[in-house]
Amino acid sequence: MEAEMKVKCIYQDSTYYGNKKVYVCKFFEQSIPENTTIIPDGKHESARGNEHVESVQFIACSLTKVPQGLTRIFPNLKVLDIFESGLKTITKSDLAEYKNLERIYIEHNKIKFLPGDLFEGFKNLEAIGFRHNNIEVIESNILDGLDKLKYVNFSCNPNYTKCYSQFSDYSPNATLEEVKDELMVIFCKDPKTINDLLKVKEENMNLKDKNAELNADNQNLKHEIDELNAEVKNLKEEVDDVNAKVRNLEGQVDDVNAQNQKLQSENRKFKNFLTDETFKDFQIQIGDHKFAVHKFLIAARSPTLAEILKNNPGLENLKMVDIPVGIFEVILKYFYTDELPGVDGMNILHLYATAGKLKIEELKEYAATKIIQSLDSKNPHEVLKLSNKYNHDEMRYQAYEALKKKYPDVNFRPELAVDNDQLDALMSQIKRKEEADRKMEEMFNN
Repeated sequence: MEAEMKVKCIYQDSTYYGNKKVYVCKFFEQSIPENTTIIPDGKHESARGNEHVESVQFIACSLTKVPQGLTRIFPNLKVLDIFESGLKTITKSDLAEYKNLERIYIEHNKIKFLPGDLFEGFKNLEAIGFRHNNIEVIESNILDGLDKLKYVNFSCNPNYTKCYSQFSDYSPNATLEEVKDELMVIFCKDPKTINDLLKVKEENMNLKDKNAELNADNQNLKHEIDELNAEVKNLKEEVDDVNAKVRNLEGQVDDVNAQNQKLQSENRKFKNFLTDETFKDFQIQIGDHKFAVHKFLIAARSPTLAEILKNNPGLENLKMVDIPVGIFEVILKYFYTDELPGVDGMNILHLYATAGKLKIEELKEYAATKIIQSLDSKNPHEVLKLSNKYNHDEMRYQAYEALKKKYPDVNFRPELAVDNDQLDALMSQIKRKEEADRKMEEMFNN
């Protein structure tokens, strides 16, 4: 009989590869013994419950086995994520209850071997991630029967380098077929495996020859002619169907072109409103700068501004702080034209923070992508704090990794990645030490 154990957790919304947003239960840095039934100990967000949880994450926990019983607690679970938790082995039976999952990420662990039947019976699986383990052998049939795959990543392991991805926010280095080829090549390094495969191939060839002989004995010329006539008839029907579909598609293309022309015309109208002062009925003030705008348009584009206007129906002038004038000019142009800005000469961190504050999701994701692409050793601390403030998992992960790389001698505990107060305290200690080291060096030089 399994023992029950209360395990501290937090509940929050998160974003995965492909910008997929889910409500997640996260466990941090806790030791969970094998054969233990987990009882999550945390407070749900408002109007949320266990039935809303679609993802479970274990971060820097101590695990010897994939935790069991979670699908009974979270009936709509779709994502399992085990990160830096010391997991060494995984088997088909470990995942028996998780066959309805869409995504499995077991990364930065110590797994050495993946069996071929690991995902047998999984019908909805679209993402598999095993980066940064110690994997030496993966049985080559592990991806058989998985028809919905959009992401497979076995890279950063001793014998495996390939990554396949349809997600725009992660760069692949291989097609799905190339990933499968790598699995076959590595697995076939074992001479016993090669002999087994050759034996199966020979048996298949013998069966094929016998079937060909039986078919030759049972077929006659009249039967072949009848089959050919039937095929010609079917092909004619297929050609007619294709022609009908082509005509239908041509009609759809005409409809889409008409809709595009209509949308372009409407966009031009809104673009004209940007400089036309005639109907502007509201004013936003930033510092000494005043911007005349259309109240209905800014409410439609920003949930934050919509909430302010809803709660203050008589408001005619809104003063906003902590937003640079240049950034607001970019956002105002986006409101009226849907044009995404360039990044030359722009403080992209300010753009991300402002888009997060105003809850402009497309602009926020655009800025996050640009920040990740330009992340360097100068700003990982600032980027990490922003990712926590406006909840962006991928930016948080990349900034956290850059921070650890910048300070390799510092012990960055996993909870620092999600707690800005603890992070600021540690960074202050680092800065004081660097300043003390600098003064000591100047003293010795003098």
